[in-house]
This record gives sequence, structure tokens and C-alpha cells, in this order.
Amino acid sequence: MKFDNSYYEDEVREGFYIPGMIKRSWASQLEILEKVGEVCEKYGIRWFADCGTLIGAVRHHGFIPWDDDLDICMLKEDYDKFLAVADMELPEDYKILNIYREKEYRNFLTRIVNHDVIDMSGNFLEKNHGFPYTSGIDIFPLHNLYNDEERENTRQNKANRVWTLFEKFGKRAGASLGEMSDLLDQAEIISGISADRNVPFDNALYKIMDSLYSKNDDEETENVALIPFWIREKNHKFPKFLFDYSIYMPFENGSIPVPAGYEELLRLEYGNWEKAERRGGLHNYPYYIDQEKRLEKHEGGSVPYLYRFSPKDIDRDESFIEDENLEILSGMESVRNLVKKVWSDNGCTELLEKFQMLAIRMGERIEKEYGGAGAELVEQLEQLCEEIFELNEKIIDGNRDDIGEKLAGLRYRLDVIRNIYDRIKGRESIFIISRFSEWKEIEKFCKKYIRENSNTYLMPVPYYKKDWYGSYYDEKSEYYEIEPDAEKSGIRVLNYKSYDFKKKNPKIFITDPLDGFHSAISINPFFYASNLRKYTDNLSYIDINKADLPVSGDERGSKNVGRFIISPGVIMSDFIYLKDEKWKKLYLELLSETDKTIAKEYWEEKIRIYKGLRDDSELQRNETSLKAKEKNLIFYTSASVFYVYGEKAVRKLEKVIDTFNENREQLRIYWITDRTFEDNLKRICGNVYEDYKKIKNKFIDSDIGTFFIAEEGNLPEKADAYYGSGGYFMNIFAGKGIPIMLWDVNI
Repeated sequence: MKFDNSYYEDEVREGFYIPGMIKRSWASQLEILEKVGEVCEKYGIRWFADCGTLIGAVRHHGFIPWDDDLDICMLKEDYDKFLAVADMELPEDYKILNIYREKEYRNFLTRIVNHDVIDMSGNFLEKNHGFPYTSGIDIFPLHNLYNDEERENTRQNKANRVWTLFEKFGKRAGASLGEMSDLLDQAEIISGISADRNVPFDNALYKIMDSLYSKNDDEETENVALIPFWIREKNHKFPKFLFDYSIYMPFENGSIPVPAGYEELLRLEYGNWEKAERRGGLHNYPYYIDQEKRLEKHEGGSVPYLYRFSPKDIDRDESFIEDENLEILSGMESVRNLVKKVWSDNGCTELLEKFQMLAIRMGERIEKEYGGAGAELVEQLEQLCEEIFELNEKIIDGNRDDIGEKLAGLRYRLDVIRNIYDRIKGRESIFIISRFSEWKEIEKFCKKYIRENSNTYLMPVPYYKKDWYGSYYDEKSEYYEIEPDAEKSGIRVLNYKSYDFKKKNPKIFITDPLDGFHSAISINPFFYASNLRKYTDNLSYIDINKADLPVSGDERGSKNVGRFIISPGVIMSDFIYLKDEKWKKLYLELLSETDKTIAKEYWEEKIRIYKGLRDDSELQRNETSLKAKEKNLIFYTSASVFYVYGEKAVRKLEKVIDTFNENREQLRIYWITDRTFEDNLKRICGNVYEDYKKIKNKFIDSDIGTFFIAEEGNLPEKADAYYGSGGYFMNIFAGKGIPIMLWDVNI
């Protein structure tokens, strides 16, 4: 299976940040799935996406962004057929795990894994998409249920009683062999099935329960179930006809079969499956977390894609600074920080006097060096002295009501002084980026910045593809794409090859915080934060990530964004520019946890909030549309609803189109279907296909809207509401904040 190297990069999907190593794990699982799919195709075995993978296919056309495993299901007859040939057909290093092959296995499913050890050999990494860990997919068998309800209840009751024995044993520590033998005797009496006494007790009970559901003499079974849930809760029961046909849906870089009746199946299993909710704890997330910890321990903590905080990373060597004014300013900032820490102590007055003397000293130097050109800066320094004096008086008088506000004012004043000094000195500000996408994210920031600092430049630098070992290859540069666009915006572009960082001592802004800890790419090591700070006293990181702020309960989201928060670019920068106060709160929370000996105030002093950079074009388009008399309505239909409801769905469709026609003065309809809709409709429910075509033609002739094949790249730009089936397109429009209404065929 082939993936472009860009697939392995960190990515934000639907506001959720996905580290590149999770993307590699996805690719590894898809590689296994491809091999399983080849076996199934060879032997005519049916299989379907299941559980979260089914939701992912239908709603996201790939993995659910906050999910990390891959599940499929097979009807029991296909499941048995697959297991009969799997050993012979799957690659020899694959392993098949289930209760009949592994004595310690405790589950009703089969797991196919590609390896049983962590393997960093070049050969394995080449085959496994740079993923050194064991990965696998789960195959759930759907067991047949008896049509006779009484007969099925009797069997379910037997299995439930056996499961109760399993739980009873599990709660007892140190059960003797005799006690376990007695429990097996009970299980045999309950089930009428002999226990395997050559395996661990719990494995033997799993086999008994599985045997109860492995045979069914009903010729036409109407329902199937996932038996772990059926035995205990009598749920996860599905009409078997939902699986009579499959529909192929896009999934990552390929496609995957889903049950033709997927909408009804998902409704039965999850209820409101259409709404994407980010939830899930950190238990075994990602699934390779324990393997990762073992590898990190074995490698002495130096796993190539993992950055681990070290106190030395915040140590700052400023011996390279040859500008005495900057040294004085740096001294004032240090004293101000000390004042904030000890303002309630007696030593605070002496610190403030030192603070004031430094400000006076810098003012005298500026007047001498720059004369009238430095008047604005001198005025700011005089204002700073007044504010220091007022603060000192308040502390002496014991008036502490607004000390915090006054200290914040001093920080703001120092920022202003630093900016004015940089401007009169002609100090250059450089924004370092490696890709065009980064430029588009900071363009507004740069335009705003350049109005206040004329010596502002953009410096595009190349990036490299990177293998697991951290070696670089295939240098890439988007310089010639970035340069004309940036210069059109009035921002000059510098060639990184000829710039003398040591001589210039510029202010440097970076947007990539991970340096060499990406799993797929890297910029040149010269431009890592650890190196750049050797050439400047003002290294700033601008957070341009597109991830949504994790909400309460989104533990996985919080864990993942921690990857770019606890990163070299953030830790080693002098200033951190964030979008808003909410992100600041999360940054402070995570940064403070890196080392309890470092005060929270240390990180807080670094953070600045940048404003006015939000792109409101989409919001403005929606507002303009809402003011218009005619509203644009997206209407989406899936083949699945016609498969399940047949003629009833056709009548519903006819009624809907008539309603649209009655409201033609207020509505403009965009009826969208996916590319395979009509072919699937003809194949899986040909009895209603001709009726559907008549309704479609009636819609087209009525000129109340547009009918077209929808793909993400050609969706309507303006939409006021969405109506119809749930799934991929509904998820896109929901993400844009457009009102959603799902149709109900039964109404």
C-alpha cells in the first residue's frame, strides 16, 4: 500500500490535532487490512467496516480523527471461512489471535497483528510505514440468533449464567485448582458443553460461550448479534438483511465496504451517530502507548519523534549581545520579574530603585546616541520612571489593591520601549517559515507588524523529508511560491543563504515549534529554536495551529495538542504569541506541569495575545446569505435509506420535493449525492430505482435548484441550512456552523 510522505505529517482534521506517529499507525493498520481484504476477495468472503471504523467511513471518509484503531466485522459463516484459510494466505510474520489459538486470549473477536515485537530494522520500517510497533486490526464475528424468541432467550440465559461464573472467578484472588474445577463443572451443567481443561479457566469459559452461539439450525436467520453485548445486555442485535449487500466508501487513501443498511445499523448501535463528539479517555490511547514507553526506556529516552522537556532548555546564554542598551533593557525586564515575585517583601523598594536607575541610564544613553530621533523612546522611559515611582509609593503605603495591574502595566511599557528601540536602531525582524501554508496563516500578523516595524522580512527556508532514524532526504522548497505572494502583500523576502545572523542580531519569529521532532519532515537544523537563540535576544513563537481548543472531557485532544505546546520552539522562545486567553490558560497549565520547580509566572511572562488575525470572510458570506431573501438549502440523500425503507423512502422523497416546490420563492435547493449513489441504488434496491429517477427528473425540470455529484472540492460556497441523511457531507456543513436537520422517513 502506497502513501505519499505528506500523509505521515502531523495534521489537524476537523479541529483535532493528529500527531504524525498516529498517522503512521493508521497506515500500518491499513496495510494489514489490505492483506485481509485480498484474502477475502480470493475466497469470496464478505466483510464490512464496523464500530468506530464504520462511523469513520460514513461520517469522515477515513478514521475518526480522535480514534486510533481499525475494526471490521464478518457474518459468522464468513468469519469461519476466513479463519480456515488465514494461516495459509496471510504473510508468514502475521499472527492470528483468538481464544482457539492463544490460551491467554480473552475475547470473542479475532485480532490480526503484523508482528509481535518492536522492530526498528530498516526492512520492517520500510514495509510498515516507519511505524516500529506492533499493530493490528480486530475482526468481530456476527453470530446468528434463533428466530424463535423463546429458544433464543433460553440460550442467552445459559450463556449469561456462564459469564457470571467467569466474573465470579475474576473477583476471587488465589482460587485453588479444585475451586476452578468445580466452576467448570457448573459451566458444563449449565451449557451442556464440555469444558477444555487444558487451558486457563477463563479461556475455557469463553470457549463454552462461543460454542453456544457457533451453531444455528435456522435456515433463514433473521437477526445477528455481537455476542459479548448480547449475552450480558441483550443489545447489539441487528437485522441480518442490513448485511446482504455492501457499499464501498472512501477511506483515507482507498475505500472500504460498509453494510448497505449502515444508517439503520448505526442508529441501532449508537443512536445519534451523526453528531461528531470528541470524547474518550487516555486509557491505552494511542494503542501503542505502552510499546512507546518501552522503546523510550530502552533507548534512554531518545525516541526520534518525542521531545522531552529538560530544565537546560530554558537556560539562556546572552553573552552574544553586544548592544549595551539591549543589556540594560534585559536587566530592567529581569528586575521587573523579580518585583512581581517579591513585591510584598521589604527588599522590593531596593529593586524598584534599581529598576528606575536602569531606566534613567538607558534614557541618558539614548539622548546621547540618537538625539532628537530618540525623543519618543526617552518619553516612554520617563513615563516608565513615573510608573515605577507610583508603584513604590503604593507598596510603602501598604496599598496593595491593584499591584498586579500596575505590574502588568510595567510589562506593557517595557514591550513598547523594546519595540521603539528596535525601530530607531533599524533592527530587522525576520519571520522564518518553510511552507506556503505557514505564510498564509501569518500574513495578517506580518501586515500588522510591518506597519509598526518597517524593517520586517520574510525568510522562506527549505524543509526535508525525514525517515524514522531522523535522517534527512529529498530537500523541498516552496520559496518561489511564497516570494511573489509575500511581496504582493508588501513584505520583502530574504534569501536565507546570504543572511548573516551573527552580525545582524535580528528579532526572529518562528511558526514551527517541533524542530526535529516531526515524524515525517524537518527544516534545516540551523533554524531550530535551540540554534536560532544563539543569534538573537528576541526569539518569538507564533502559534498558527488550526486545532480547536480541547473542551472538557476531550482528554485525547488535550494530550495531542500537548505535543506542540511542550516543544522546543515554545520552551526555548523568549515570547509566545497565542490566539486568545483560553489558549493561554491551556499553555500555562501544560507548561507548568513540565517542571514543578519552575514558577508558573515564568511561562506567563513569555506569553502575548495577538488579535485581529481571524479570517471573517466565511462569517461575512454567511451573514450576507442570511440577509438575502432566497435561502440556499443543501439536500443530501444516501442509498442506505432507500435500501432499508424501500417504497416508503421513495414516497418521502416525493413529498420532500413537492414541499421544496411549494417554497420555491424562499429556497434554492442544492440536491447532492455522492459519486456512487445511483449505481448503488440500482444494485441494492432496483425495485425503487425507476421511481427515484422520475422524482429526480421532476426536480430538474422544476428548476427549483441544482442536482449534482458532490465532492469536497465542489460543494456550494453559500449554504444556510442542511437537510437529509447524515454522513460525510452533513459533517462538513456542521463544521461550518450551518444548521442541520436530518430527515425521518417515518414522518
